[in-house]
Amino acid sequence: MKAIFQLTPSESKRLIAKAVVKLELVKKAWEKAYIVVAGGITTSFVMEELLSKTIDKGRCTAGISVKGVLCVTSAQDRLNPRQLASPEEEMEHTKSEAFQALVLRKGIPVQMKMKEAFEDYHPETVMIKGGNALDPEGYVGVAMAGFNGGTVGEALGYVYSNGIPLIVPIGLEKLIPSVREAARVMGAKTFDYAIGCSVGMMPLANVNLVHEVRALEVLTGVKATHVTSGGVSGSEGAVVLVAEGDKSAVEETVRIVHSIKGEPPIDAPKGRCKECPYFCTFAGKEESELPHYLRP
Repeated sequence: MKAIFQLTPSESKRLIAKAVVKLELVKKAWEKAYIVVAGGITTSFVMEELLSKTIDKGRCTAGISVKGVLCVTSAQDRLNPRQLASPEEEMEHTKSEAFQALVLRKGIPVQMKMKEAFEDYHPETVMIKGGNALDPEGYVGVAMAGFNGGTVGEALGYVYSNGIPLIVPIGLEKLIPSVREAARVMGAKTFDYAIGCSVGMMPLANVNLVHEVRALEVLTGVKATHVTSGGVSGSEGAVVLVAEGDKSAVEETVRIVHSIKGEPPIDAPKGRCKECPYFCTFAGKEESELPHYLRP
């Protein structure tokens, strides 16, 4: 049997998140070790699936593509970690603390930094980190605005040196020809002009990719093929997939697709330009000085 359907970016993120929590690597980490979920829009869907609760996904960000520009969410506009607290543990929070990652220890959210979880080494520990670019060779690119490498720069030394599995949930809307070529031309301090935040790029290899095709394989066992992309009136960035398999697998795929259709788009805050420290055309400007597409 075959089925064809379109997924908007938000629907794709929900599908991918449902598959991530079904991975054996994640199940073992849930039972025995740490799951470290870095901030991000796609990863915020994973957090919801892990926690079985709704969170403010639009504020679960650091670097972000929003309102037609690359930007950085202001620290005071990021998710309050208390939203992730469980009845078993009240998580402390200070106004100066910016959300970086959700850390779960044996399935319970804990107030720990990423490096603390990594330093308490368990072979079953996993990290889940989104990406900004994906190419046909399986390389992932992570855009970096922070001059010290940001979250990915801090985490990768622990991840790769200790052999911690890195799971990357990423939608096919982010497919580009070559991550290596993209990384070559990037570099936050190499640009002479930046309409939005200037960034570098970290190329990642040997990661556990979970895009829509892999997600459907995990959830139902069908063979999925990405056949076309794009659209208008809410279908911008959407992907069209064809799923092939036996009758029960395709019918289960259709059921899952129906269950996630209508997932709302994410509304996320733009960074505060007046206080922005990054190289950008709009850094230091008042809201009234911004072009119309960036004003509230």
